[in-house]
Amino acid sequence: MCRCGRERRVYPSDVTDKEWAILEPLIPTAKPGGRPQEIERREIVNGILYVLRSGCPWRLLPHDLPNWSTVYLYFREWKRAGIWEQVNAALRRDVRVYLGRNPEPSAAILDSQSVKSSAVRGDERGYDAAKKNSGQKTASAGRHPRAAALGQSASG
Repeated sequence: MCRCGRERRVYPSDVTDKEWAILEPLIPTAKPGGRPQEIERREIVNGILYVLRSGCPWRLLPHDLPNWSTVYLYFREWKRAGIWEQVNAALRRDVRVYLGRNPEPSAAILDSQSVKSSAVRGDERGYDAAKKNSGQKTASAGRHPRAAALGQSASG
């Protein structure tokens, strides 16, 4: 009754049996009392990983994977429910234990970057297409502003 992934080609982004054994308990099961499950959760995860690893738009998901709207719906629901954060935390704990460390980190390193900014957003410089002159358009010393626009000196 469930649509299996065994009848389609295998993509490099698909989870292996070993990876699925780790992920399966972390992915929510079908809601009780609802419609029967038509698509395996593994296939939904494979569709999500295909989009995330390839960088393609959701609508360009290959046709042998579940429908893009179904895959996106589950991705969005699981994101809002915090499932991906829980998966990341569980995998991080498992890796730390495997490496002989405490499951939870005792310290963190934060990196910051200084960026020049101003109170005013955007570029305050003007642009004069005719003169190819970038910068503020101000009258230079010794010129009247109107004369400066006409290219004449204020004295004559």
